[in-house]
Amino acid sequence: MNFKPLHDRVLVKRVASDEKTA
Repeated sequence: MNFKPLHDRVLVKRVASDEKTA
């Protein structure tokens, strides 16, 4: 896994937010 961990974190945060609002 060498593809910008920061981007991955943002994606995870977005998914978590979507799950919380859903």
